[in-house]
Amino acid sequence: MPFRVLTVPFDPDAGCFHDEDLNRFCLNKRVKTSKSAFFQHEGEPYWTVFVEYELPTADEAQSGDSIQLTARQELLLKRIKGAILDMACRIENRLATVRKRDFLVAIRRS
Repeated sequence: MPFRVLTVPFDPDAGCFHDEDLNRFCLNKRVKTSKSAFFQHEGEPYWTVFVEYELPTADEAQSGDSIQLTARQELLLKRIKGAILDMACRIENRLATVRKRDFLVAIRRS
C-alpha cells in the first residue's frame, strides 16, 4: 500500500503549522491510516505526518465519490456556493438594469 510522509515547519509569523499541502494531498485519496509526530530540528519545530492511503478506482475518480468532506467543509462549500449564486444574481440584475437603461436611451434618441 502506498504511503507518504509530509513534514511541515512551524510558521512563527502566522503562529501555526500550515496544513494546506497535507489537505491537498489527501483530497483525492482514501486515507487508511495516519500517524503524526512533533519534533524539533536545530531548534525549529516541525510536524510530520505518515499517511497510508489508497488511490481511488477509475470509477470512483470519475464519479467524484472519493472526495469525503467533513461537516465543516460541507458547510463552507455550501456558503461558498451561496455567495457565488448571490453574486451571479447581482450581476444578472445589474446587467438587466444596464440593458433597460440603454434601451430607454436608444428609444429617446430615435
